[in-house]
Amino acid sequence: MADEPASHQSPGKTGRWKRSIYGLAALAQTDPIPRDTRTKKLLNRTESLPSNFPPELSVPRVMEHSLRPRRLGVTLSLYLALSAPLLCVEANNLLPNPTGPYPVGRVSYYWIDSARPEPLAAASPAYRELMVDIWYPAETTAGKAPVPYLPDLASAEKLLGEAVAKKQFGAAYNQIVNRRLSTHAQEGAPFAAPSDDVPVLIFSHGLGVLKTGYTAQLEDLASHGFVVAAIAHTYDTWLVAFPDGRVVRFDQERRKASNGSERASIQYEDSRMQVWATDIRFTIDQLTRYDRETEFQDAFQGHLDLARLGAFGHSAGGRAAALACQTDARIRACLNMDGVADNWPFYRDVQGNTMSQPFLLFVRKRTGPPPSDEELARMGYAREDLAKLIQSIDGKQDERLKSMPAGSYRITLSTPGANHMNFSDEPLLEPEGDDSLRNQEIVRTYTRAFFEKTPGRKKEHSPR
Repeated sequence: MADEPASHQSPGKTGRWKRSIYGLAALAQTDPIPRDTRTKKLLNRTESLPSNFPPELSVPRVMEHSLRPRRLGVTLSLYLALSAPLLCVEANNLLPNPTGPYPVGRVSYYWIDSARPEPLAAASPAYRELMVDIWYPAETTAGKAPVPYLPDLASAEKLLGEAVAKKQFGAAYNQIVNRRLSTHAQEGAPFAAPSDDVPVLIFSHGLGVLKTGYTAQLEDLASHGFVVAAIAHTYDTWLVAFPDGRVVRFDQERRKASNGSERASIQYEDSRMQVWATDIRFTIDQLTRYDRETEFQDAFQGHLDLARLGAFGHSAGGRAAALACQTDARIRACLNMDGVADNWPFYRDVQGNTMSQPFLLFVRKRTGPPPSDEELARMGYAREDLAKLIQSIDGKQDERLKSMPAGSYRITLSTPGANHMNFSDEPLLEPEGDDSLRNQEIVRTYTRAFFEKTPGRKKEHSPR
């Protein structure tokens, strides 16, 4: 039987609307009461970890070797003891350099899905429109300027005015003005194929977040030989600028209307996940066409190995990636970055199944103060009953992950300063000490290792 969202949302789940480049970021989960913080038992695979999960990070690992025959439970709690960040940052750029051997190129596409009417469009008839950035290994040109970090900034200023755009983009706006924020990619650079074909990843942003808010991750993956398609989910990202000059903003009215209760908020997000998952499948269709049909004359044409295809996303985007994996067997691996509803990273389908692909749930340690007596009264719980409910919810997630036929992992980011937005660029734009770089390194390294193992990488080649 398919899952329905549980009648009680995890009581500690709270949301804040951040007015910055990251816009109306997805709800961040915190636990409201003290929990047993010991490392949990975890998941199943017939091997301990992908063989290339990086030992050089000096990450203590706690492994339970006998959950059941031929299954291996693995838990990772990442308490790094790095004395200094390992990522390299240029003096005039807050984003860390890509760590792979390849320079990075980027192209953007405007696509219309003529099979899907767009009910949110002001004018009718209208069809689903998407802007998608493709990041890829490239041969760059010396002296050519990199792609702007916020290519839609001019459109935002024209629509909203400079003062409003500055307020909305927050720290990123100031860093651009100060010339301390840019990508490391060149627009339309020639493709530098690491081999005859390369693995492909599809990425979905968090609710209200710009797709460019994950540049550090996306261009790093490209520098290691992946082609990464980052979708802007129209009406669910802060702003999308189309080539004809139209600008579509986040659909705040419908989102605000769903905030009457946590149940209504989750139901609204669930409905949008269906749209996003279809966006992911449509993007795969488009990449397949562009790879095969010579009329498009794209940089990566003929170089995509769509048999090695993965999907990942942050927050709501992680849930959308998981849903796409459940409905599209072309996707061979799935990664969800800190995206849960009712503590589920995904629901079972109508047949009661999870997914057939390997799955990684990458979360940060949930912390928070215990609720006050007044808050407990509003929730209708005694403190002891609330503790039992949370323990039950966590246990159900563990059982869900253990039951996945292709195996699953959970990685818990427990470093100092770790929070929901460490899977994005946001902490890099307002750095406080070295924690933001440390956390970004962990996220980038483990994400890459998972996708190098699960969809599979062919023999590593040197740049040509």
